[in-house]
Amino acid sequence: METQLSQKKIDIPVLILCYDRPDLLTVLLRILEKYNVNNIYISQDGYSGDNHLIIKRHNEVKKIIKKFGNQKKIKTNFFKKNLGKQIAPPKGIDWFFKNVNKGIILEDDTIPSKTFFNFCEKLLKLHKNDKKIFQICGSGTLSKNFGAITYLSSIPWMHGWATWRDRWKKYNYKINDTKKIKKDKNFLKNVPLFFGRLYWLSLFKEFEQGKHKTWDYTIVNDCLIKDKKCKNVLFAGKIDKPKISNLKLDFKGVYYIPRIIKASKLGDAAILKELIKILTENKIKVIKSNFFNPELTLLKGTFSQTEPDNLDLINIKKGIKSLKNLNAHNHVQGLVVRDKTIIKKETLQGTKKMLQTIKTSKHHSGILIKFPKRKQDLRADLPTVGLDTFKDCKKANIKGIVLKSNQNIFMDKKKSIDFANKNKIFIKII
Repeated sequence: METQLSQKKIDIPVLILCYDRPDLLTVLLRILEKYNVNNIYISQDGYSGDNHLIIKRHNEVKKIIKKFGNQKKIKTNFFKKNLGKQIAPPKGIDWFFKNVNKGIILEDDTIPSKTFFNFCEKLLKLHKNDKKIFQICGSGTLSKNFGAITYLSSIPWMHGWATWRDRWKKYNYKINDTKKIKKDKNFLKNVPLFFGRLYWLSLFKEFEQGKHKTWDYTIVNDCLIKDKKCKNVLFAGKIDKPKISNLKLDFKGVYYIPRIIKASKLGDAAILKELIKILTENKIKVIKSNFFNPELTLLKGTFSQTEPDNLDLINIKKGIKSLKNLNAHNHVQGLVVRDKTIIKKETLQGTKKMLQTIKTSKHHSGILIKFPKRKQDLRADLPTVGLDTFKDCKKANIKGIVLKSNQNIFMDKKKSIDFANKNKIFIKII
């Protein structure tokens, strides 16, 4: 399965902006080749000066591009004159969007992950007709406590991003009048803090005065005076549950918090359901957590060298039946079955704690089954396993892990499967 994923072509158009950094470009091209990115455009700023070091580096970059072009079909744009970092990038993007309707933009010092391309492709399709969305970006500044989520920001980030031709057409080479920005209602809303406004107004004024030779401040300026609204939320990854007493709530938060408190008495699943209900009431769509990264989900089959035997299949059937008989508000989404008997069920403390409390038997091995809870909203919470889960299973003398097809998150895939094979643990997806 890993081999099939690695061989799959990535067809979304990708533009590389470069100038005179051969080492960085070499690394990026190797990464794109490894990911099998199939539709590459490269734009290089020109140089007509007499600095021998720049000439050498600039020529090296051009040689690297031409050599790469001999091995892989690419499209290139070489500016004859040096336009500089304020003009060359947007001109290169202009050239790119004369050839494509949508695509990804990378500068030569930006190294993307493989999932970034799928992330961009999905969101470009999702927001194609939403003209308020200017770009899809793979970087951000939220704390890790937020987990892996998508969110909408008024501040664009240019470190690995994607957009559409019709959105790029609105690019402005100049900053709007800073005197007018001061009173703009969207600017005041998007930058609510005094020092934040002072920072951006000062920066925009300096840009007007020619003190900043860059191309992306005009995009920031344009986005800050646009009215943005959040349309989609994705729940994924670990999110620490805060103490309600420590929360700093706005008026809307105060209005909704009693509903959250009431739901919390029924467990985490009930909290997530209530949150989704609140978001829906506010016309915010919640997306399934494996929507952007389907490669994190395993489909039906056996993904290990070790196969379950007939007794294992009987035990699996027993465990699944037990899970199905649980009520809708039960927090159990995992259990361990051994010798046709359920020996442990997951509690609010989770799978790890459950495995740690199992009394191991030298002659008998258990099977871990993790299925979604009955009536569980799969947009917010999917059973998740990873390398740590397999290590805990080894300690608990677990001989196999069973998950439900397309209703799981399987982290550290290669390492987990290698560990399972080494320790003769089967992985069964049904």
